[in-house]
Amino acid sequence: MRTLLLFLLTTVSVFAQAPAPEIERLAERLSRADAIGRRADEASWFRRAATYEEQRGALADLAGGFPGIDEAALDDDRWIDLQILRAMVEYRLVDLGFDLAEPTFLLPSAKEVGDSLGGSESRVVDLYAGLAELPSRLLDAAAGSAPLSRPRAEAAVVRIEEVRALLASRGPKAEAMLAAFGDRPEGARIGADLALDLYRRELEGRLPRSVPDAPGVGRERFEARLRLWHRIDLPLDEIVATAEREMERVEGLLAETAASIEPGKSWRDITEEMKSSGPGPDELVDFCRHTKEEAVELIREKRFVPLPDYATNCGVKGHDTKGHYPYAYYQPARGENLRGEFVVTTVGDWMTEAQRLQKTRDSNRHWMRVVTVHEALPGHHLQFAMAARASNAIRGRYYTPFFSEGWGLYCEELMWEHGFMPDPRTRIAQLRMRLWRCARVLCDVGIHTRTMTPEQAIGLLVDRCLLEPDNAKKEVDRYLGSPTQPMSYLIGCLTFERMRREYRRLHGDRPDWELEFHTKLLSYGSVPLPAIERVVLGRSG
Repeated sequence: MRTLLLFLLTTVSVFAQAPAPEIERLAERLSRADAIGRRADEASWFRRAATYEEQRGALADLAGGFPGIDEAALDDDRWIDLQILRAMVEYRLVDLGFDLAEPTFLLPSAKEVGDSLGGSESRVVDLYAGLAELPSRLLDAAAGSAPLSRPRAEAAVVRIEEVRALLASRGPKAEAMLAAFGDRPEGARIGADLALDLYRRELEGRLPRSVPDAPGVGRERFEARLRLWHRIDLPLDEIVATAEREMERVEGLLAETAASIEPGKSWRDITEEMKSSGPGPDELVDFCRHTKEEAVELIREKRFVPLPDYATNCGVKGHDTKGHYPYAYYQPARGENLRGEFVVTTVGDWMTEAQRLQKTRDSNRHWMRVVTVHEALPGHHLQFAMAARASNAIRGRYYTPFFSEGWGLYCEELMWEHGFMPDPRTRIAQLRMRLWRCARVLCDVGIHTRTMTPEQAIGLLVDRCLLEPDNAKKEVDRYLGSPTQPMSYLIGCLTFERMRREYRRLHGDRPDWELEFHTKLLSYGSVPLPAIERVVLGRSG
């Protein structure tokens, strides 16, 4: 149920607000630093490192400018913009350092070398100029002692041998073109060859200490993204312990709910019965469309979340996808009419009979009622529509699932509290979804810190959360490519639930305190959780 985020990352809303001048100047400097990075991406291999170093210097200078801003003088909107800018700059700076430390970063590819050797005189001159600088650059790189990823170190060794072979076989002929380079262009090639060989030996010497071949980005990079981009400053052990405690609590609620349906039956037994409750594949989209309309009626009747007219333009459609979305996904609100789409994934002709059965069983009416709340209203569509209204040149470049996915999960419990799931079987489905989001935390942390294999993650989702095996595999395939996103649902939801309790303590005497809380919460877009918590509960606190 991951949202499609390209819109927020590349588009500024037509309703954008202008940041304060000093914040705007910082944003412009970040844009210039990003432009240097794009130039580096397109540069020749021997200019790439220097250009990225230029970008790193620009980012470091920008980071040094934040302490000079009087944060107390900023209103809430501008203060949030500042926190987002700080998150983007600090994360880009550290992430760039990870890229620069990759063992292949300073190495040309065989294709780059081959194209240059077979190209014009100017391309050969450029190549040899880079070769002349290569020994000193590789000497600096070899001084590093951080643990390497074994696959990346081995890939670097292969690349070195390919480049050395090309230089040996085709270099002498190309050197005949280099009258402008100097008297002995072969000296640059020979020096580069020696440096490459020494770098290969250094990498091979570190292979016994390298990290085994395993998926995941590694603990250091995972924690950096969590702490700097998302601003979640909690130890991973604490996050995992929180998820495990919540799993136990939810399993207790599941047992209580099952007992209220039929004493003696477990929630697992009842779940198996529910999986045969329909709707059929041909009725699924209409079922979700009707459920969305029911949700809108309840929200309008009870007025516990805002529902402006511009935030109701949510379509519902089916889509046969082979991608990593077992149940549904959301295409964000865009354009002046803020049209969004709740996309229900349907049974496809390409599926085997077993896959069709698993898809139908998992997409039963109880489960999909909860999915509709999460993806449409009051979940993603409401939040993204209001975020589009709050967007500006800074917020349009930032996104964190800890807000949007946290809000989606939060809405599932909220709608149950307000009577949208009177059937206790639907309550079981809703609690199973919460259990699943707890398991996602364990999978996310485990896979990317390389303490859990994908197979173990699939087993956890099937055995403890009762996902169908094919859908569990799709889930884990997605987790592999989206570090920190799977954990965002639970961590964001728990943050909003804690905030709601505190807001009620402070303002519960007001008749519309709940509507007021949710309106404030959604008025700034998908922003870092610590920032929205300070703004909603009071920055002076």
